[in-house]
Formats: sequence, C-alpha cells, structure tokens
Amino acid sequence: MMINNLKELVEHIVEYTRTWSISETEWYWNIACVRKSNNINEEDITWEEFERAVREEILYCLIYNIDSIKNQLENDYQWGYNSKEFDNANKKIEKEIQKYYKDFKIERYI
Repeated sequence: MMINNLKELVEHIVEYTRTWSISETEWYWNIACVRKSNNINEEDITWEEFERAVREEILYCLIYNIDSIKNQLENDYQWGYNSKEFDNANKKIEKEIQKYYKDFKIERYI
C-alpha cells in the first residue's frame, strides 16, 4: 500500500535529519517554540508530541513544500560532511523521494 511506503519515507527522513542535519535538542526547541502541549499541565510540548510534530512537519513538506526538503539536503553538503557514509545517506534519501517526485534532484557542490 502506498501510504505505508510514504510513512516509511517519513521515518527515513527523520533518521537522516537526526543523523546529519540538526541535533535533537535544537530540533525539539525549533518545534516547541511554535507548538503548545495538548496537556494543560505541561508548559512545553512532551517528547511524544515532539515526535508526532516532526513527522507531521515532514509529511507536510513532502506534500506541499518539497523544495524545503531539497534545500535541507543541499545545505547539508555545505556543512562540510566529507564522508562516504554521509554521501550515501544523502543519495539514498534522494532516490527514495524520487519514487514520488521523478524530477527531484539534489545539486551537490563538492
């Protein structure tokens, strides 16, 4: 089923982002500053709400703002990751996204 494939793609993007793009703490506070907890006793969003919000944001970008994901993948190259492991991870995500967007292409300036 296609929805399961899309959910899997979101999970791969989450893992890639955690590994290469942004620290989990920075990511949490980026989301927490625009989201409120559903729990009235919590001032900040809970970890569970954070995990859900991350996936919601990525899914939104996949559907409505694919260029933001493209920009993320391209910007990661500018941070100087000079390893085969990073290069493989970046290209793998690109290929997975190309299953949905045939013209999705990352510019790699290396």
